[in-house]
Amino acid sequence: MDNAFRLAVRLARRATQQHKRREQQLSVKIRVNVSEEYLAYNRRRWGGDGWTNDLRRSGAPDGATFKDWQWWPNTLHAHRLVALAKKHGKGHEANAMLFQKSYEEGQNISRLDTLVDVGEQLGLPGVTAYLSGQEGLDEVRQDDAFGKRELNISGVPFFIISSGSSKRYALSGAQPVKAFASTFEKVLAGGAA
Repeated sequence: MDNAFRLAVRLARRATQQHKRREQQLSVKIRVNVSEEYLAYNRRRWGGDGWTNDLRRSGAPDGATFKDWQWWPNTLHAHRLVALAKKHGKGHEANAMLFQKSYEEGQNISRLDTLVDVGEQLGLPGVTAYLSGQEGLDEVRQDDAFGKRELNISGVPFFIISSGSSKRYALSGAQPVKAFASTFEKVLAGGAA
């Protein structure tokens, strides 16, 4: 195991643990239940998908190869599915399955049939009725708005790390283990740089 990873784990265990996952939607301007083809979206937004090279390279050792990333989804209903899964103690599993479906299997997680399939695989009762209705919509939208307005979240993943009254540190985007280890060390030292 990498030394930086071991250090990050050790420091994280010493820090006061409080975990709150905020639901931050991807591509809210894409219509709900619709997505955009991956390369078309990247060309429109950034002129190409070259920015994903580092993402793919850094994710590969952990099995996140992004080998079949075909869609840029509106994730509103995916976040609703995760909220339902949390109520049944399966939030982490739902997130993992959605990442797998979207990035490794080329499935479109904007589609309700894809989400229902994930929910059924997780054994979530009433998943079809839940996703076909309105339950959870307001909560996901409110959580998204709060994160953007109050916490200045502009990308995912986004981490806020602090302990007690220590200074809060933010890490935006995929970060190397060393960035987490350094941040945990700062937090445990009381915020000193």
